Parts: sequence; C-alpha cells; structure tokens
Amino acid sequence: MEAKFCPFCQRKNKADATRCAHCGVLLIAHNPGASTTVGVSAGPAEGRDRQPTCQERITHIPPHSFALFVMDFEEPIILKNQPKIVIGRDSQVLSTASTLDMSRYGDLALGISRHHAQILYTDGVYSVEDLGSTNGTWLNRRRLTPGQAYPLRSDDQLWLGPLKLLICLNVAEVGKRATFSLRLGNTLQARPPYLTPDFLQSTIGPYLQAIDRLEEARAACLNLPPEPVYIVSIQESTEQIVMQLDGAGEAMDLIKKWVQRWRDEHLEVVGTAQESLRPEQLLPLAERMVTYLQPQLSAAEAATLASPFIPSLATLVTSSLELVA
Repeated sequence: MEAKFCPFCQRKNKADATRCAHCGVLLIAHNPGASTTVGVSAGPAEGRDRQPTCQERITHIPPHSFALFVMDFEEPIILKNQPKIVIGRDSQVLSTASTLDMSRYGDLALGISRHHAQILYTDGVYSVEDLGSTNGTWLNRRRLTPGQAYPLRSDDQLWLGPLKLLICLNVAEVGKRATFSLRLGNTLQARPPYLTPDFLQSTIGPYLQAIDRLEEARAACLNLPPEPVYIVSIQESTEQIVMQLDGAGEAMDLIKKWVQRWRDEHLEVVGTAQESLRPEQLLPLAERMVTYLQPQLSAAEAATLASPFIPSLATLVTSSLELVA
C-alpha cells in the first residue's frame, strides 16, 4: 500500500493512517454524521511544487462571477458577485444564495467552522474576512486576523483550516465598476423627481446610452472587445443621483478627464439640442481622446478613429445632467 500524503501539511503518513500524524487532519472518507469542528495544529506548509494558475485551470468565467477551485478538484465552484458570501459547514443553516456549504468535501471540511469566513464584494473589489473560525483562515500562507478584511487577487491561495481554495477572479471585470453622481445643472426651474419613469426615459436613459457608446468607441480605438455595461444601482439623494455601473470604469475616466473640461469651456451648448452641434465642433475633442488612448498614432489616423466618439460626445456635452466631482 502506498503512503498517504496529508492535503493540509503535505507530509507523508502511513498507508493505513486515518488522521495525519503531523497536523491532525482526518485522512478518511466523509462521515455524514460528523458535526463538530476538528481542531488542527498548524497552518499550510510551504509546498515546493508549483501550483496551477487560474489561466491554466479555467478559460472562461461568466460575467459578474468568480470561481473557486477546491484542492485538486477539477470542477470549479462558480459564484455570482454578491456583497457577502459566507463560507462554512452546515447544510441546514447555509442554504441561501449568499452562503457556501463546504461539507460536501468530506472530512477535509471538518476543520471548517460552521461560519468560517466570508468573501466581500464592493465596488468591483473582492476581499476576504475570517469570522473567528476555530482553525483560522490563511491567505497566501499568511494567517488572517479575525474581523479584518484582506483584498483578494486572482491566483490567491486561501486556506480555510485544512481546505485549500484557489481564487480565480474575472480579471476583465475587477476594477471596472464605476460609482458616480449626477445632478441637474444650474436652472431656474424646480428640480423634478429624478427617478420618475419620464425623467429616466428622457434624461437619464440617453446619458447612460452615451456612456455605453463611448465604451464601444474606446474599445474599438484600442482594438479590444467592448466591455458590456450593466446598471448595478440607481439611487436618488437630496440633490443627486448616485449610480453604479459595471464595465464603465474606463469610459467614466474619459468623461471626467476630457468631457467635463470641454463642457466647462463651452457652457453655451449645455442643455441645448444635440442637433444644434455640428460634428466638426466635437472633432478636436474626440481627436484628443483618441491621442490620449493611442499616443503613437499620426494626426490622420487619430482623425479616422475619432468619428465613432462624436455621437456619444454630442449627448454628454449637451445633457442637462452634470457629473458631480
């Protein structure tokens, strides 16, 4: 019979061992009746073998999701982005979409507390927090302080007691969420309610469509596939509309850097009809944005790539909505 290697501390045990002689992790098959967290005596050992990366293990992560690989299991767990996902071991308690029950992974899961850790997702940023677990949570072999959130990156190794996870984030989405505020510009008229169907359709909708078209033009300029833009939330405050959009981070950066400056210099067009603007009025602005994205282009090349920017710019510069700094 061959020797058994502990998946937690990676040390050799006798072939008939049921528990690791070095760290105490159970090496036998899952016992459905077990319910108590088993204490282990050490964190993850310094393994010498190179671990497969996310790129080597998964080729596609669905939009607005991330993947977890458990130990050497080939199939990942795909989880939708949510503000909080609790990871633990209790199928009766952990039964909602925002929880993940690890008891399916047999006796390795006996080192996991019922509410062991949580993965947090805020403004496109992932983090992990230990929930005061018995055997601790380790991120890249560093033990976490309970109650403190630590940022996560793709290819991070996360140990929940004896169970090792590989974190695979949708890199194309991380950091692409834009949070911003809009308000009506200076007007002598009383401000209408922002979130009525009429105002959404007449004013907010065209602004959001312009952001989407600007993202398409930006991606085409860089010869990249455009980021799909999704509305995450719209909230009305006393004087502003607070919005979150996924996939709009770069487009919003262009608006803040170039469009707002142009509007400040051409206040006479704000709030006017788009038809009153001639394309040649916006061409210099579009060319500056193209040159910013592709500094190596010639003037002729920049002019060619600038045309797709103009329809979205016409909406953004004439909109009665203004971006709040």
